[in-house]
Amino acid sequence: MDIAAVALKELSRFFPITDSHICHAVRNRPPARFEVIPSFLGKRNGFEEFPEFVVLDAAHNVDGLRRLIEAVKLKLPSKNLRFMVALADHKDNKKYLDYLKDFAEHIYLPESEHFKLLSSSKVAGDLSDMGFSEYSFGEDVEETFNTAIKKTATHDQILIVCGSFYLMGGAREHLGLEEKGDEILTKKALAILNKAFL
Repeated sequence: MDIAAVALKELSRFFPITDSHICHAVRNRPPARFEVIPSFLGKRNGFEEFPEFVVLDAAHNVDGLRRLIEAVKLKLPSKNLRFMVALADHKDNKKYLDYLKDFAEHIYLPESEHFKLLSSSKVAGDLSDMGFSEYSFGEDVEETFNTAIKKTATHDQILIVCGSFYLMGGAREHLGLEEKGDEILTKKALAILNKAFL
C-alpha cells in the first residue's frame, strides 16, 4: 500500500479524517512531481503550439530521473522525449547527464540567474565531453521554454522539464499554472492540529 495512504489511515485513528479525505490526499501530487500538462491547457494559456504533453518533475538526482523516465515510457511508450534541464552544483551531475542523454532527442539548457544552478555553458560542456551534441543553451528560462515547447510540438514529442526545483517555479509560472491549495481544508487541518497539540 502507498506510504501516504498508510500514514493517513493511521492519522485517522486520532483525527476526524474520512476515507474521502484520504483518497483526495493520495490522488493529489505536489507541484512539479510528475505534473502532466496536456496540450489543451497549454493552448488555453496562450501557446499557439504546444506538445501533446509537458511533464514537470524536479527529478534532481539520478534515481528520480530514472523513475521519471520509466513512468513516462510506461504511459507513452511510442513518444520520443525532449528535455529542458537545469542542474544544481553537486557531484552526481555527470551521472545524471550520462543517463539522461540516452533518452533525449534534444536537451534544452536555460541560463538561470539562480545562484545554486550551474551555468548552461558548463552543463553544455559536460554533454559535449560525453559526445552528446543535440543540445542548445545560453537563453534565459522563458526563451528556452518557448523554444522547447515549439520544437517539441513540431516534432510530436513529449517535453520533460526536470533537474531542479529552482527551475520548476519559473516553468509553472510561464505555463500559467496556479499553486494548488484548498484554503478551507488547510484552515480545518490547522485547527485540528492546533486543538490536538496546543
